Amino acid sequence: MADSENSRTLPKISCANAFPNETFVDNLPSVINRRNLLPLAARILPMLLNDLPSRTIAGPVHAKELWPDWYDMYQQRLAAERECQELEARLLEETGGRPSVVITVDDGGPSVGTVSSFEEIRELVPRIGADAAESARLELLRLRRAWNAADRRIGYSASLAKAQDLARFEGIAGRVLISLQPYYIHDIAAKLHCMLVMYDPELRKEETPWPELRRMLRELIQPQWSVIEPQSRIRLLRPKTRQGRFEEERDRIAVKTARRAG
Repeated sequence: MADSENSRTLPKISCANAFPNETFVDNLPSVINRRNLLPLAARILPMLLNDLPSRTIAGPVHAKELWPDWYDMYQQRLAAERECQELEARLLEETGGRPSVVITVDDGGPSVGTVSSFEEIRELVPRIGADAAESARLELLRLRRAWNAADRRIGYSASLAKAQDLARFEGIAGRVLISLQPYYIHDIAAKLHCMLVMYDPELRKEETPWPELRRMLRELIQPQWSVIEPQSRIRLLRPKTRQGRFEEERDRIAVKTARRAG
């Protein structure tokens, strides 16, 4: 039976003393679902990537090196956006709203409209007259000056510019990360996590391939060689070394040759 998209119970295999020197991630949930998949991956990936060997020669950057930088920019961007929202709320409360003026237009019957730019006022001159347009322009100018003074004091525009810069750098780093050549299975997990955070952060897309990508990430952060102890700690069981696999294959061939000779 296929795993459910919304729920998967992690195996609980106890081997408390088998790997005393391994790294743990504490307090893991017993179920991986849409609500916790991305934050859970962000907790587990540093351990998985840290376990990968570092580059010994110069060459292209690896996912192990770029994912932490990208994720740090992602977290900084979220914090900057939260700050922007708070400062914008303060600015709106202090100024009473973004600069705009109400204009009454009489075209066979009075109607009221709100304008927020000088261009809009100029377009209304034939309908409201030069005097009304000039009064609206002066009022809008006064409101804009008050808004700008409050903005400089509160720092909303500076915070917004910072958030936009972070978003731009985060996007560049993310696109580079997704395009990197993977060298290990954990590189693929890092690339998938980045892709989902960038393009399906709420994990709501139901069209292919998004459900499949979510399932792949879930399987990669809880692979067959990971072990969950009763204390809900994850450890990585290291795969056999290349030398060990070579010796195993050599022994297998030797046994087959001996059987044929017999």
